[in-house]
Amino acid sequence: DLNNTPAEFIDLELHWDANALFGITDVAPADVEITVTNADGDILADAAGPIEVASSDAWSANDEESSRILSAFVRPNDPGLRPILDDAAKRLKNIDGNTGLSGYQNGTHVVAMVQAIYEAVQALEITYSNPPASWDIPGQRVRSTQVILEERVGTCLDTAVLFAALLENIGLYP
Repeated sequence: DLNNTPAEFIDLELHWDANALFGITDVAPADVEITVTNADGDILADAAGPIEVASSDAWSANDEESSRILSAFVRPNDPGLRPILDDAAKRLKNIDGNTGLSGYQNGTHVVAMVQAIYEAVQALEITYSNPPASWDIPGQRVRSTQVILEERVGTCLDTAVLFAALLENIGLYP
């Protein structure tokens, strides 16, 4: 709202330095600069202010939106899931004779697929561990699939997010 006049933003351009953002390991100070221009490039308004930027693995559990934000950590296309799903397919064959992790295509097959994935995750022998240090955020850090598989440790939240990613990968709604 510029001078109490509603404004419509067309071709809104946001410029982020992805490498810098993914390189953040703790909460870091940053500045936001906003410039509003018209079609001729004339500056109509500008503002700047400080913000805090959290690391990419930080889940901030401080408000009502936290549960929706948590879904961003469910990464069904992570390549680290493939070996787990391959193991689940083998286990599925022992459970009900099928090897297809086919989502809801065969409704009677869903429980068996979930069981096979659960057994494949159990076979990883993931040990419970406290979350990585996060004294800088009011939530916790969420380990990626890669970190869970390399370190063989995870919190309840880490493994729940991993399991949700596996289910979503095969077309089941976690």
